Amino acid sequence: MRHARVVVVLPAILIGVLCWLGATVSLAAAVNRPDYVWWQAEKPAATNFPSYCWLSARTPGEKAKLSGGQWLAFSGKATASPLYAAYNVPVRRGGRYHFWVRKCWQYGPFKWRFDHQPWRVCTSHEVLINETPVRPYFPADWVNLGRVTLSAGTHRFKLVQLTPPGQAYNAAYDCFALVQGAFFPQGHLRPGQSLRQAMPGWFCWNPTPTQPGRPGGLSLRYLNERIAGEHGYVRREGGHFVLGAGQPVRFWGVDVGNGNTDVGHAYINLMARRLARCGVNMVRYHDSLLTSGTGEPRISVRKLRHLQYLVYALKRQGIYLDLSFYYVLAIDAHRLGLAGYKPGQHPFGLLEFDPRLEQIYRQWLAAILTTADPYNGVPLGQNPAVAIVENQNEDSLFFWTFSRKSFSRQSWHELERQYSAWLTRRYGSIAAAMRAWGHAANKRDNRAKGLTGLYSAWFMTSQALTKLPQLKKRISDQVHFLADTQRRFYQSMDGYLRRNLHYRGLITCSNWKTADDYTLDALERYTYQSGDVMDHHGYFAGPHTGKFSAWSVAVGQSFRSRAAVLSPTAMPFNQIAERGYPTYISEIGFDNPNRWRADGVMLAAAYGRLSDLGGLCFFCIGSDSLVDQRMKEFQDCSPAVIGQFPAAALLFRGDMLKRGPVIFEQALTLRQLFALHGSAAAGPANMDPQWLGGNAAATAHNAAGTDASGQRFNPLLFDVGRIVRTEGAARFSQRLMNSSQYINTATGTVKAASGELFWNYHAGLVTLNSPEARGVVGFLKKAGRVQLGHIVFKSNNEFGAIMLIAMDHRPIAQSHKMLVQVMTREKPFGFKVRGHVITAMGAGPWNIRNVAATVALPSLPGEPLSITPLDENANPLSTAVLVQSKGLQRVIHLLPNCLYYILRR
Repeated sequence: MRHARVVVVLPAILIGVLCWLGATVSLAAAVNRPDYVWWQAEKPAATNFPSYCWLSARTPGEKAKLSGGQWLAFSGKATASPLYAAYNVPVRRGGRYHFWVRKCWQYGPFKWRFDHQPWRVCTSHEVLINETPVRPYFPADWVNLGRVTLSAGTHRFKLVQLTPPGQAYNAAYDCFALVQGAFFPQGHLRPGQSLRQAMPGWFCWNPTPTQPGRPGGLSLRYLNERIAGEHGYVRREGGHFVLGAGQPVRFWGVDVGNGNTDVGHAYINLMARRLARCGVNMVRYHDSLLTSGTGEPRISVRKLRHLQYLVYALKRQGIYLDLSFYYVLAIDAHRLGLAGYKPGQHPFGLLEFDPRLEQIYRQWLAAILTTADPYNGVPLGQNPAVAIVENQNEDSLFFWTFSRKSFSRQSWHELERQYSAWLTRRYGSIAAAMRAWGHAANKRDNRAKGLTGLYSAWFMTSQALTKLPQLKKRISDQVHFLADTQRRFYQSMDGYLRRNLHYRGLITCSNWKTADDYTLDALERYTYQSGDVMDHHGYFAGPHTGKFSAWSVAVGQSFRSRAAVLSPTAMPFNQIAERGYPTYISEIGFDNPNRWRADGVMLAAAYGRLSDLGGLCFFCIGSDSLVDQRMKEFQDCSPAVIGQFPAAALLFRGDMLKRGPVIFEQALTLRQLFALHGSAAAGPANMDPQWLGGNAAATAHNAAGTDASGQRFNPLLFDVGRIVRTEGAARFSQRLMNSSQYINTATGTVKAASGELFWNYHAGLVTLNSPEARGVVGFLKKAGRVQLGHIVFKSNNEFGAIMLIAMDHRPIAQSHKMLVQVMTREKPFGFKVRGHVITAMGAGPWNIRNVAATVALPSLPGEPLSITPLDENANPLSTAVLVQSKGLQRVIHLLPNCLYYILRR
């Protein structure tokens, strides 16, 4: 056994490594440092852990990411004598503490206690916070173990591993902390510490979560209502969202999950306040609320309580909730006892037609929306702050998952039985249907049993129909049946929500893509018409390959950066509006790794406004501090995304840009749709990378711009104005505005019909020029001097975004208060790439390429101009800003390490 006492040491090895990297380093204490007790896991008073194992930190880089340079670790098989570690913990001040452990991922479930208190368990399903890669696939994560009450004095803490004998496992512990007050972990640092480190030519971006706003700073909290839902429910009117008091609203939002709610009320409160300050008025909760482990899954009381408190905290900040809890990839059909499904198999498409799963689902929905809520006073279903409830997320009978291999034998057989009954009602008999099809046979047809075989998703695409024209009539009937089935389910669920659960908010049916959007998307949207919102998802990324690259960023993976400003036809906000319904993108993302990531947020805000989007939710929030300490695939909490929210939220939520005119409109009859004529218009595939897999051919086909009838659609029209469609019209109509004056493919330019946006996709530059907003996004240095009206932008930064926005609803020429916001490139400190391969992930804080830019404004005789630079917390800095007078202009030289400025005159 090894013996040691509890100590607090500054990791000198870290400072050495940072200096070796040539970085600027300083350790700064944050304001309001909480009281805490800290001890190193690798220094127990007693243990039977080995002194060294395969998982122990070996290199200087690994040791630098751990609190004391090492961790208590084990890798092997569990024996009859479980591993344990005990510590003598001196507590200076008695009271109630948050208890934290920093450990290796979810490895090694254990039980723990102080003194003779009851044992408590840390499972393998705990929420992980602030992940830092120590070794590929072996990160260090913080876990909040809950609250403990301790008196002043020395206490005995003990942990015991719970892995059964004979089972191989890994376990590693870095440190433990008892904290009074809010603690937002930053790697190995202690409460109240913030590591300020930056590579040469870059500056540090590391906001302090607990930093309150100061006079003269920037807060957009005033854009929200005092209390979300204070005047009633959000509703839809004329294809727009409207607040309870009747004023139109657009939602600027983010996605959160259990990792954001399972951390304690103080953290949720801080997250809500910070989101409101940067312009957010919608949060989409997207996660499973089901119990984990063995047995039939039910709604978790603990998770539901956390969700209820999230609504309470957001509501007080004027932020609404979009509830998404049914995600087919989170459902284990075997645990539900669904016939024929193997452990871990997901019930794709089953909810739409299986009575038992629908019954289970209704029970879940009732538990979520009708359970008493101790925080809000009314159940979630009666709370007007819950603006949207989604029936299901990312599932459809028209997606690639519609195939026999995705269903159990019994469920596929049941769907074929329902199809046969549908055909009998339509034709009078199966034989009559076969005659109508010209006897196009399927090997699963069984006339003796009265069963008709179904074809998989590929057969419903225009590519299949071109190759197999003899199947078109049969596939037409199959598509008609599937649309009727899916539409019936949504109508049934919408009725259940309204009549049985008395829910009065908005309803989203689903938000998914199809196997061929030119042929099937209009049908998919037709099935959503019983709901209130036409929801979409969209992601933009460059090529990214390697192990686990569909959902993670790691050493050894390869990637190529892709600039959105060079790819106008692939934008995730290029979505078709359905007449009479708000268009909403509940998941939008510009994925990592990508060095050209500074353009996405501002493009989404500007072109989302042009296309009259009702809302955008960026996917997704990592830490409740709104600051992640590493690069992730789907990431809001980095400077290129949430760091650009202030100007983007003002632009999107305000009336600074005109919505575009309808540039292309179609009214489609159901007869056309069921005959697989399709629609001439479709947005890009833009799916979450985990779905693409073997569907690259379908993705390429969707981008080709041809529907089943051979019609052509120019996707650049999305950047000119609005694309509007109606399904189920009495007669077909199509109207296309002459776009020749807006689109010039020879020069690679697209001008918005509103006259306020101009996209040069050959040069990789977008300019924004409205009375209340001016800006430039893309390859700035190559663009040189950019003049927009009387405002001139110039930058020596290779890539970035610069915005000038009036904050007082006046034209810039008359505005008394303006915001200047700039963004360049970002990366975590120490992130390295050789060629196109990631060689080091680095860790926090985020670094931003030094700004080298100027903004020139007209100079009026005797007119005062004050410039207040703001730090990353949006609070005033005392740094002076150089302003030069050049003729009739005042040239503002932006600071190299500042993103925001308030201008007053």
